[in-house]
Amino acid sequence: MSLSPTPFAIVLLLAALPALAYETDQLTHRDRLLVDARGPANQEVNRQLSLAVAHTNDRLGCDASAESTRRHLATEIHRLLARPTSAPDRGSFDSMGFGAYGAFLERAPIARRDFVDHSDIYGGLKPAQSFILASVGVCSTIRLAGVLMGTDKLDHFFGQGYDYLRKSHWGRFPIRATTWGTSTELGGFGLLTSNVFSFADLHANRRGFAFYDGLLSEESGIRIGDSGCVEIVHPFDWVDWVDDAYDEVLNPSIYGQHVSISVARRKEENRSSLCAAYQRWGKAARARRSRVAKLVVGDTGSNAPPRPTEMDLDRFCRK
Repeated sequence: MSLSPTPFAIVLLLAALPALAYETDQLTHRDRLLVDARGPANQEVNRQLSLAVAHTNDRLGCDASAESTRRHLATEIHRLLARPTSAPDRGSFDSMGFGAYGAFLERAPIARRDFVDHSDIYGGLKPAQSFILASVGVCSTIRLAGVLMGTDKLDHFFGQGYDYLRKSHWGRFPIRATTWGTSTELGGFGLLTSNVFSFADLHANRRGFAFYDGLLSEESGIRIGDSGCVEIVHPFDWVDWVDDAYDEVLNPSIYGQHVSISVARRKEENRSSLCAAYQRWGKAARARRSRVAKLVVGDTGSNAPPRPTEMDLDRFCRK
């Protein structure tokens, strides 16, 4: 008797899973150019931030304390950019599990590698090995402000960045946020569901936390004006928030046993093409990878597993 889940059971299970359980692949077709999505990606964030500012001013009447205003504004931004949203163009199962901003990037007229055909590095997995990766695959890879990343990273930025703000008691205890975030990668957003622990996810979480925690400060593009109303003093730009640690080739993940075996098999099947491509892009990637160590300081709690010490293809292509 087959124990494979029925389509109806898959829908129920996916609906119950956390919205940030997607994984991503920046290795497959890495040397094929992707046009940078910075323009439309920035435009959508700024559109939503304008709405969040307007809602905050309407709700508070420009007459609340700075801390109350910051909390309300953060909550409005989270509501607008991180609410659970489907991306129907990806297909039935593959459309679930996005935040509003990730879903926008999955349907916007930007260059992406969507991997809906499961041609990615995880494409050989079966449901028993990794239910998420076998059922819905990976999210799309885009280039944003010069960095390759999955659209999931921006959902982490706006979704778990806000969760970090709450878990840290609105910024008072940051270590509580990073410890909790690491636990989510060990559990429902990582190893427990996809069988992958993503250090890049944790970096996106922390950068999102910095965005929310800094709202209304002198460094923020959103401040309280002389009238007491919240104002946007300069537009949001991803170039201020994105760096190489969002790229899972430069900031590698850790795999559970089943995923590790499947990925190794898939890479072996494509050894010649992978290593030939690595000869073209590897030197530049290693230079960028060398800078990641400074970027990720503070990303993880003490409960995190050890980081990989080198990029995956360094070891693989030496054999």
